[in-house]
Amino acid sequence: MRIARFGVSCPQSRPVGRSSCIDLEPNKTTSGSDIVEDVWIEGNVFYSEGLFINSLCPNDGFKNRRITISGNKGRSSFFFRCNSNDVGNTEDVIITDNVYYGSVGSARMFSVSKIVKGLKIQGNKDFGTGSSGWYIANAFAPIICHNHIEAARSIELSFWNCERVLFSGNVIKDVYSSYGAVRFVGDSATGGHMVTSNAFIHTDYSCLIGAVVAKMTVDGNQFDAERFAVQIDAAAVGSDVRIMPGNVFDGNGSPVGSPERLAKARSPEVLAKGTTVSWANAVPAAGDWVRGSIVYNALPSAPGVLGWVCVSGGSPGVWEPFGAIGLTDETARLQRNSLDRPVHPVQN
Repeated sequence: MRIARFGVSCPQSRPVGRSSCIDLEPNKTTSGSDIVEDVWIEGNVFYSEGLFINSLCPNDGFKNRRITISGNKGRSSFFFRCNSNDVGNTEDVIITDNVYYGSVGSARMFSVSKIVKGLKIQGNKDFGTGSSGWYIANAFAPIICHNHIEAARSIELSFWNCERVLFSGNVIKDVYSSYGAVRFVGDSATGGHMVTSNAFIHTDYSCLIGAVVAKMTVDGNQFDAERFAVQIDAAAVGSDVRIMPGNVFDGNGSPVGSPERLAKARSPEVLAKGTTVSWANAVPAAGDWVRGSIVYNALPSAPGVLGWVCVSGGSPGVWEPFGAIGLTDETARLQRNSLDRPVHPVQN
């Protein structure tokens, strides 16, 4: 049995051909018993027409594990490819603070499959010029945080059959296609994803849900989208994607494409960009408001009303009370309106 425990730290690696600069492939077959673990690859400058790092271990009983890749810079066809064609088993991989320029062939920074636990990709910068984005498949609870991906591609990142993805604090820039800058896809249902505090800049479809997902939270993101900030594809009908009020929707596009495919619409902006839910002491008398916005009464009392809803956008628009508390002239008019009588603006 060979146990590889080593670190790689060198000032520069010379150009190499289609093979890998570093190949972590102890077992060619499922019957092998060699082990690769506790590997550090740090501080290298590389240029390869093939791969910078390749990891493959098809043997379930002897996984590649505890691999740290940090502080490297250069260009290649792949920066890190792990378990090609979804064959292999790897765990506890940490990839931080690397800079990738691509520019060789398809130039994909990551193609990662079956890292069954402990995948963390953080603080990396991808300026690759190839057409292929990151591919992360069959991972459980991967952490993808604070990366900067800026490349003119049709897709920046695909999560395929991944569970409980934490995708937070990333910058995704310059992706113009209907495929989605970041995609949650696969041939089986997944769930528990959190998409929070990301900046999607100059995108067409920012985030695409292409398979059924459950209990997915989308909150606190800045979406600059030309068509849809979040697109719900037909394959995702019935998904529980909780698109919360903390998102900011910018650009010419709509907040959500095909929101009727969701199990529930969690925020009014899912249906109309610019709608809000807020609280005030009285019906709004100033400001620009979008139809469908709701202002709850911050000082409810009986008799009174629960709040007001904007029925015609403007400055301040036309507002109508809802939710009678006791009986006043205003709540009496609510009762008349329920009988299909004419609706008139509320006057302060």
